[in-house]
Amino acid sequence: MNRSHVAVRILVAGDAHVPDRADSIHAAILDELDSMKPFDYVLVTGDLINEDTLKQLMGFGRARYVVKGNMDYLELPDKEVIRIGEAKIGLMHGHQIMHRGDTRELIGVAVNLRVNILVSGHTHVPMIMKGAITLLNPGSITGAWSGAGNRESPSFLVLELIKGLANIDLYQLIENEIKITKHESISVNLTNIHSLNYFDNMGSRVPKN
Repeated sequence: MNRSHVAVRILVAGDAHVPDRADSIHAAILDELDSMKPFDYVLVTGDLINEDTLKQLMGFGRARYVVKGNMDYLELPDKEVIRIGEAKIGLMHGHQIMHRGDTRELIGVAVNLRVNILVSGHTHVPMIMKGAITLLNPGSITGAWSGAGNRESPSFLVLELIKGLANIDLYQLIENEIKITKHESISVNLTNIHSLNYFDNMGSRVPKN
């Protein structure tokens, strides 16, 4: 079998804030994830707060990566870079930039990390932003309120990588049912990240943290 033609499935989740802002991950979400496991990778954007929630999410995948959020007290890395075929994925919580959720600053981080997909959290607002660099935010898996005061439906992302293509689905809990509320397909190409001219022309800030 040609392994390059086998889909790689990735769960992206975070910002659970259990137990300070949410009691637990909703049973409907856990049931949905249980029916989809095992994922090849689980990427967690941090702010889980307790170790039980971390273990719960880690149980859904084979390879697991998790970063530390600004509310976490767990010993976790600040950032991770994961190479999966033509996808080079950066993972961070998102509190490291100056302005919450600022896409230009996030692109700057991606340029520094030399990644073509950057996953972050912190805002609790799900996002799929396509471009030479794709920005992803899974939102809050519990629907916890954010420091900015907003509150969204509980959500997570599932990526499927196959033959240079990434299919991305946003799942949200709406009226106690799990629904795919957004789908995007992107071409995964590492060529763009080897030159910064594209991003310099955009005037993106490139923070060094």
